[in-house]
Amino acid sequence: QLLIELGAEKEKVSAKNDGLVKAMEDEKRDLTKDLDKFVAKMKEVRMKLKKTGEKNSQLEDDVADMMQQIILCEEKALKDEKTAKRSDRDVATLEEQLKVSLEEA
Repeated sequence: QLLIELGAEKEKVSAKNDGLVKAMEDEKRDLTKDLDKFVAKMKEVRMKLKKTGEKNSQLEDDVADMMQQIILCEEKALKDEKTAKRSDRDVATLEEQLKVSLEEA
């Protein structure tokens, strides 16, 4: 009688164990699917970040080019301003010479 009860108990434990093993395998499969989805999402995010980084790099280059153009324009404006002042002085000198010439004449 005891052997029969032990055999029945063994069957219950074995069935319970088999159920736990199946449940763990199912959970492992679900976790693996979730992990695969997560890895795919991370790859997608990494690609987006890479593209954003490339765009940012291009924008930084564009801004640097614009800043260089601004500096060149400012330098040209200063040069033009100096030229205009020199021309004003030349005109004033010529006017003075003309005035003196007219007075002498």
